[in-house]
Amino acid sequence: MAQSKKTFVQEVRKNIFELLELENDFEFSLEEPPQNFNADLSTNVVLLLAKKQKTNPKILSEEIIKKLEKSPYFSKIEFVSPGFLNFHLSKELLEKELEKVLSLGDKYPEIDLYDGNPILIDFVSSNPTGPLHIGHGRGAVIGDTLARIYKHFGFKVLKEYYVNDVGVQMNYLAQSVELQARIIKSEDISSVNTEKLYKGAYIAEIAKKLLEEYQDKIPENSAIKEFSVKEILKDIKHDLIEFRVEFDSWQFESELHNKGIVKKVVEDLHKNGFLFEKDSALWFKTEDSIDEKDRVIQKQDGRYTYFGADIAYHWYKFERGYKKLLNIWGCDHHGYVPRIKSSMLSIGHKPQDVEVLLYQLVSLSRNGERVRMSTRAGEFVTLREVREEIGTDAARYFLSTKTPGTHLDFDLELAKKKANENPIFYIQYAHTRCCGILREAEKNQSASTDRVDFGLLKEPLEHQVIKKISLYPDVMYRCIKNLSSHHLATYLLDFAGLFHRYYDTHRVVTQDPSLTQARIALIKSIKITLRNGLSLLAISAPEKM
Repeated sequence: MAQSKKTFVQEVRKNIFELLELENDFEFSLEEPPQNFNADLSTNVVLLLAKKQKTNPKILSEEIIKKLEKSPYFSKIEFVSPGFLNFHLSKELLEKELEKVLSLGDKYPEIDLYDGNPILIDFVSSNPTGPLHIGHGRGAVIGDTLARIYKHFGFKVLKEYYVNDVGVQMNYLAQSVELQARIIKSEDISSVNTEKLYKGAYIAEIAKKLLEEYQDKIPENSAIKEFSVKEILKDIKHDLIEFRVEFDSWQFESELHNKGIVKKVVEDLHKNGFLFEKDSALWFKTEDSIDEKDRVIQKQDGRYTYFGADIAYHWYKFERGYKKLLNIWGCDHHGYVPRIKSSMLSIGHKPQDVEVLLYQLVSLSRNGERVRMSTRAGEFVTLREVREEIGTDAARYFLSTKTPGTHLDFDLELAKKKANENPIFYIQYAHTRCCGILREAEKNQSASTDRVDFGLLKEPLEHQVIKKISLYPDVMYRCIKNLSSHHLATYLLDFAGLFHRYYDTHRVVTQDPSLTQARIALIKSIKITLRNGLSLLAISAPEKM
């Protein structure tokens, strides 16, 4: 089957463009209306055209409706003041979408949106100075889910973790481990300034392993640093794999220095007039409105700043053939965004070639009471602690429920409940119920879906379910358009609720074999859609609970 280039709603939108002969750059909304509206889709196209033409929306709508009535997508079109059109979708076309679901199964939707521009997604990328905390978990879920959706739509995607293993923080890490090693050896540490050093049980654990590795001797600083980074990265990789996040590439900042990439890029910037010397240091000229001031690239002692290395890192991303870069950073990096965007022109790219997605903090509560801090690390709640308490499925789902720019708070006790009030349980239970229905149908030899008459699915809830399934690809598309997996998490919860209502009010296996066959096909489509959506969130779809 040839891959489609558009989702269901995109096809409807294209049909509206053609029938109304709109200009290609004309923007209008086309989406599900609120639940209290008796319609499948709604658009503001009349309102926008009326403003443009300075005419009465009601009068204009009559002309527009006549044109749109030629569309095969609509069975009914209604004008709603002040300038909206509500559409009732053609039952036949919705049924064709249902046939696609049954035909494609795990591959649904088979849509190729790849524009020839491969994407490099840089996410998590925590400094190797300690365990991943729950905030890193949010970044991991966002990046991993977006990558999965991009790949499903045919995009070439590289998931990369950038390891900042150079700089002053690495020195503090080595000093922290050395201090703990000296404590273990009962040495005098009274003269050591510990103000900027890392604390927590994980540092003492690394120190213990260090002494075991070096036969109870404390090696030189560089060896401590290398050993500590290796141990912390081993811990980070373990956490990510357990969290179902696997990276295609681990790029070390030290490699960029060792390979001479940072040196080359800075030299080219200087040669091309983007840098200037001041106070024996090299500065980056900021001549646009994105960043507000000049920045140091190379210090007086010859060492490169983080900014200098980051420009080189972005150059290296493009050099490897990636046309679009997506950086997913914590909100504490907001001041760094204009800095990195302003530097793109200097390496031959546009600021819009780099998209930066900032996500807000995560806080945890337990029965309404805020969880203060980790008992293990002393400073933050680790991803491992949350994952081990509530499970990976619940952690990934709850971290997907809000837009990245919104502060996220979730209740650990709710996330553990095996009850309908827990959204992930509610969704997985819907999939389990579908599996149970299909098992029962097989026992009664009524599970065949050959030559199904979908026209028998006449109940209003059945229409709503079929429409919801048809809108699934557009939910996926909104996730990558708006860079937020919350669209999918919300959709699955709404869809599960719709299914549970259908399950509670309609028998699937009936006295009518043809109706039973049609409803079994509908249940199979629901099961496929739930499973595929959960798969994109890397959440399991259990067959029994």
